[in-house]
Amino acid sequence: MSRELRDVVGVTIDPPFGGLVPFGKRSAFPHAVPSRDRLAKGDALILSFGARVGGYNVECERSFSIGPPSDRARRLYEAMLAAHDTGVAEMKDGAVAEDVDAKALDQIRAAGFESFLRHRTGHGIGLEGHEPPWIAEGDKTVLRPGMTLSCEPGVYDPDFGGFRHSDTVVVGKERGEVLNRYPTRLEEMVIEI
Repeated sequence: MSRELRDVVGVTIDPPFGGLVPFGKRSAFPHAVPSRDRLAKGDALILSFGARVGGYNVECERSFSIGPPSDRARRLYEAMLAAHDTGVAEMKDGAVAEDVDAKALDQIRAAGFESFLRHRTGHGIGLEGHEPPWIAEGDKTVLRPGMTLSCEPGVYDPDFGGFRHSDTVVVGKERGEVLNRYPTRLEEMVIEI
Protein backbone atom coordinates (compact mmCIF):
# COMPACT_ATOMS: atom_id res chain seq x y z
CA MET A 1 0.00 0.00 0.00
CA SER A 2 1.43 3.39 -0.92
CA ARG A 3 2.12 5.98 1.77
CA GLU A 4 -0.46 8.28 0.18
CA LEU A 5 -3.18 5.62 0.33
CA ARG A 6 -2.22 4.75 3.90
CA ASP A 7 -2.59 8.38 4.91
CA VAL A 8 -6.01 8.60 3.26
CA VAL A 9 -7.48 5.45 4.81
CA GLY A 10 -5.63 5.80 8.11
CA VAL A 11 -4.41 2.20 8.12
CA THR A 12 -0.95 0.88 8.81
CA ILE A 13 -0.10 -2.47 7.28
CA ASP A 14 2.89 -4.20 8.80
CA PRO A 15 4.76 -7.11 7.25
CA PRO A 16 3.02 -10.49 7.54
CA PHE A 17 3.91 -13.02 10.18
CA GLY A 18 3.70 -16.78 9.83
CA GLY A 19 4.96 -18.26 6.61
CA LEU A 20 4.88 -21.96 7.48
CA VAL A 21 4.76 -24.27 4.44
CA PRO A 22 4.80 -27.86 5.77
CA PHE A 23 4.00 -30.70 3.37
CA GLY A 24 4.12 -34.47 3.25
CA LYS A 25 4.70 -36.16 6.60
CA ARG A 26 6.03 -32.89 8.04
CA SER A 27 2.53 -31.39 7.76
CA ALA A 28 1.63 -33.69 10.68
CA PHE A 29 3.51 -31.25 12.95
CA PRO A 30 1.53 -28.06 13.66
CA HIS A 31 4.68 -25.90 13.71
CA ALA A 32 6.97 -27.83 11.37
CA VAL A 33 10.39 -26.49 10.47
CA PRO A 34 11.80 -26.47 6.92
CA SER A 35 13.41 -29.56 5.43
CA ARG A 36 15.09 -30.58 2.18
CA ASP A 37 12.12 -32.77 1.21
CA ARG A 38 10.53 -32.28 -2.20
CA LEU A 39 6.82 -31.89 -2.79
CA ALA A 40 5.29 -35.01 -4.38
CA LYS A 41 1.94 -36.20 -5.68
CA GLY A 42 -0.30 -37.34 -2.86
CA ASP A 43 1.23 -34.98 -0.29
CA ALA A 44 -0.75 -32.81 2.07
CA LEU A 45 0.36 -29.17 1.99
CA ILE A 46 -0.45 -26.44 4.52
CA LEU A 47 0.13 -22.78 3.68
CA SER A 48 0.17 -20.53 6.72
CA PHE A 49 0.29 -16.76 6.61
CA GLY A 50 -0.86 -13.74 8.54
CA ALA A 51 -0.84 -9.96 8.49
CA ARG A 52 -1.15 -7.00 10.80
CA VAL A 53 -3.57 -4.22 9.84
CA GLY A 54 -3.78 -1.10 11.98
CA GLY A 55 -1.95 -2.91 14.77
CA TYR A 56 -4.33 -5.91 14.77
CA ASN A 57 -3.35 -9.41 13.68
CA VAL A 58 -5.19 -11.80 11.39
CA GLU A 59 -4.26 -15.26 10.20
CA CYS A 60 -5.25 -17.63 7.45
CA GLU A 61 -4.09 -21.18 6.77
CA ARG A 62 -5.26 -23.54 4.08
CA SER A 63 -4.62 -27.20 3.43
CA PHE A 64 -4.18 -28.61 -0.04
CA SER A 65 -3.82 -32.00 -1.67
CA ILE A 66 -1.05 -32.29 -4.20
CA GLY A 67 -2.81 -34.21 -6.93
CA PRO A 68 -5.98 -36.19 -6.32
CA PRO A 69 -6.29 -37.20 -2.65
CA SER A 70 -6.32 -40.84 -1.59
CA ASP A 71 -9.42 -42.13 0.18
CA ARG A 72 -7.59 -41.86 3.51
CA ALA A 73 -6.48 -38.28 2.79
CA ARG A 74 -10.06 -37.42 1.84
CA ARG A 75 -11.35 -38.83 5.16
CA LEU A 76 -8.73 -36.90 7.15
CA TYR A 77 -9.51 -33.69 5.28
CA GLU A 78 -13.26 -34.05 5.73
CA ALA A 79 -12.81 -34.65 9.48
CA MET A 80 -10.72 -31.49 9.76
CA LEU A 81 -13.25 -29.51 7.73
CA ALA A 82 -16.17 -30.73 9.88
CA ALA A 83 -14.24 -29.64 13.01
CA HIS A 84 -13.45 -26.26 11.46
CA ASP A 85 -17.04 -25.61 10.35
CA THR A 86 -18.38 -26.67 13.75
CA GLY A 87 -15.88 -24.42 15.52
CA VAL A 88 -16.93 -21.39 13.45
CA ALA A 89 -20.62 -22.12 14.03
CA GLU A 90 -20.08 -22.44 17.80
CA MET A 91 -18.13 -19.16 18.17
CA LYS A 92 -21.27 -17.31 19.25
CA ASP A 93 -22.54 -15.13 22.05
CA GLY A 94 -22.68 -17.00 25.35
CA ALA A 95 -20.66 -20.03 24.25
CA VAL A 96 -17.92 -21.20 26.62
CA ALA A 97 -14.44 -21.45 25.06
CA GLU A 98 -13.76 -25.03 26.20
CA ASP A 99 -17.20 -26.16 24.96
CA VAL A 100 -16.47 -24.75 21.49
CA ASP A 101 -13.19 -26.70 21.51
CA ALA A 102 -14.90 -29.94 22.58
CA LYS A 103 -17.67 -29.66 19.96
CA ALA A 104 -15.19 -28.94 17.18
CA LEU A 105 -12.70 -31.67 18.10
CA ASP A 106 -15.55 -34.16 18.61
CA GLN A 107 -15.94 -34.10 14.82
CA ILE A 108 -12.41 -35.48 14.46
CA ARG A 109 -12.99 -38.02 17.24
CA ALA A 110 -16.25 -39.17 15.60
CA ALA A 111 -14.36 -39.80 12.34
CA GLY A 112 -12.03 -42.17 14.22
CA PHE A 113 -8.99 -39.87 14.29
CA GLU A 114 -8.78 -38.99 18.00
CA SER A 115 -5.14 -40.12 18.15
CA PHE A 116 -4.31 -37.51 15.48
CA LEU A 117 -5.31 -34.49 17.61
CA ARG A 118 -2.30 -32.34 18.47
CA HIS A 119 -3.64 -28.93 19.53
CA ARG A 120 -6.59 -26.79 20.52
CA THR A 121 -9.30 -25.42 18.23
CA GLY A 122 -8.15 -21.82 18.45
CA HIS A 123 -7.12 -18.75 20.39
CA GLY A 124 -7.80 -15.07 20.75
CA ILE A 125 -6.23 -12.90 18.09
CA GLY A 126 -5.86 -9.14 18.12
CA LEU A 127 -2.94 -7.03 19.27
CA GLU A 128 -0.98 -10.25 19.76
CA GLY A 129 -0.91 -13.13 17.29
CA HIS A 130 -1.83 -15.58 20.06
CA GLU A 131 -3.68 -14.34 23.13
CA PRO A 132 -6.51 -15.38 25.45
CA PRO A 133 -9.12 -16.62 25.37
CA TRP A 134 -7.92 -20.07 24.39
CA ILE A 135 -10.46 -22.18 22.54
CA ALA A 136 -9.18 -25.14 24.49
CA GLU A 137 -9.99 -27.52 27.30
CA GLY A 138 -9.89 -25.69 30.63
CA ASP A 139 -10.70 -22.18 29.36
CA LYS A 140 -14.07 -21.18 30.79
CA THR A 141 -14.22 -17.77 29.11
CA VAL A 142 -17.73 -16.87 27.96
CA LEU A 143 -17.59 -15.59 24.37
CA ARG A 144 -19.16 -12.22 23.58
CA PRO A 145 -19.94 -10.53 20.25
CA GLY A 146 -16.96 -8.73 18.77
CA MET A 147 -14.31 -10.99 20.29
CA THR A 148 -11.88 -12.07 17.58
CA LEU A 149 -10.55 -15.62 17.53
CA SER A 150 -8.72 -18.07 15.33
CA CYS A 151 -10.49 -21.28 14.37
CA GLU A 152 -7.82 -23.84 13.47
CA PRO A 153 -8.56 -27.43 14.45
CA GLY A 154 -6.33 -29.90 12.67
CA VAL A 155 -5.87 -33.59 12.13
CA TYR A 156 -2.28 -34.90 12.06
CA ASP A 157 -1.43 -38.44 10.91
CA PRO A 158 2.33 -38.99 11.38
CA ASP A 159 2.31 -41.72 8.71
CA PHE A 160 0.75 -39.40 6.11
CA GLY A 161 0.62 -35.72 7.09
CA GLY A 162 -1.87 -33.22 8.37
CA PHE A 163 -4.66 -30.90 7.37
CA ARG A 164 -5.57 -27.61 9.05
CA HIS A 165 -7.49 -24.54 7.97
CA SER A 166 -7.23 -21.44 10.13
CA ASP A 167 -9.54 -18.48 9.85
CA THR A 168 -9.92 -15.24 11.75
CA VAL A 169 -13.42 -15.29 13.21
CA VAL A 170 -15.47 -12.58 14.93
CA VAL A 171 -17.91 -13.89 17.56
CA GLY A 172 -21.49 -13.12 16.52
CA LYS A 173 -24.93 -13.39 18.09
CA GLU A 174 -25.88 -16.64 16.32
CA ARG A 175 -22.53 -17.92 14.96
CA GLY A 176 -19.01 -16.78 14.16
CA GLU A 177 -18.27 -14.60 11.13
CA VAL A 178 -15.22 -15.65 9.13
CA LEU A 179 -13.22 -12.63 7.95
CA ASN A 180 -11.10 -14.58 5.46
CA ARG A 181 -12.40 -15.14 1.95
CA TYR A 182 -10.57 -18.19 0.65
CA PRO A 183 -12.04 -21.56 -0.40
CA THR A 184 -12.17 -24.39 2.12
CA ARG A 185 -13.73 -27.37 0.31
CA LEU A 186 -11.45 -30.18 -0.85
CA GLU A 187 -12.45 -30.03 -4.51
CA GLU A 188 -11.13 -26.44 -4.58
CA MET A 189 -7.93 -27.34 -2.75
CA VAL A 190 -6.33 -29.83 -5.16
CA ILE A 191 -3.11 -28.69 -6.82
CA GLU A 192 -2.18 -30.63 -9.93
CA ILE A 193 1.55 -31.13 -10.58
